Amino acid sequence: MREVVIVEAVRTPIGRRNGKLKDVHPVVLGSLVLKEVVHRAGIKPEQVEDVIFGCVTQAGEQSLNIGRNAWLTAGFPFTTPATSVDRQCGSSQQAIHFASNLIQSGVCDITIAGGVESMTRVPMGANAVSPGTPFPPELMELYDLVPQGISAELMARKYGVSRKAMDEFSVESHQRAHEATEKGYLRRSCCRSTSRSTATAITTFSSATRESAPMRATRRPPRCSRHSTRNTRSPPATRARSRTARRRCF
Repeated sequence: MREVVIVEAVRTPIGRRNGKLKDVHPVVLGSLVLKEVVHRAGIKPEQVEDVIFGCVTQAGEQSLNIGRNAWLTAGFPFTTPATSVDRQCGSSQQAIHFASNLIQSGVCDITIAGGVESMTRVPMGANAVSPGTPFPPELMELYDLVPQGISAELMARKYGVSRKAMDEFSVESHQRAHEATEKGYLRRSCCRSTSRSTATAITTFSSATRESAPMRATRRPPRCSRHSTRNTRSPPATRARSRTARRRCF
């Protein structure tokens, strides 16, 4: 199995609901990071052999293969295939795994994994409104499917996780994220995004995480164990930025 490294990573700023990114079409949002990650990685678009995009609510503006639409909107070659995956909250992470798997298996040498979600323009649950229901009686007879909130309560009860412990973990996570932001650890991974209607370059970070488009490019290295994705664990303070920029390793 071939070794895979993350060569470059970039994302747009994260906006609040109905904030400064509300007028940016999610396809355009995705295309911005595609162009930026290709530029930063120092590769030509035609060198990219596949693009994998994660997106949960694939409806309306995010439907019909948003990964492919974002690639084409970036002005890149139509000869490069792209697809979109939905593994709910882990969609973009799964995109990384699939993009990495393509390199590990020898199918590709250079791939791009990313994701996009605009919860202002495409609200949560918009892809489950109609027609019908995604959970037919045959499925409900086998599993007692419940919303995520109730599911979390059931898991906490099953594994003995107290509310106090969860609150303490949450506060610590926010404190670490704030410290990382204040020290500029995340600044390099953020690219400018411009809304056509406001022509406002957005370079600030928001504490509300609702609209963003992260992107990373991966390729097979010659030999560079320092940036290997194998057997690496980021500390809790930076675990939320496991998609952050890595130094180039060509």
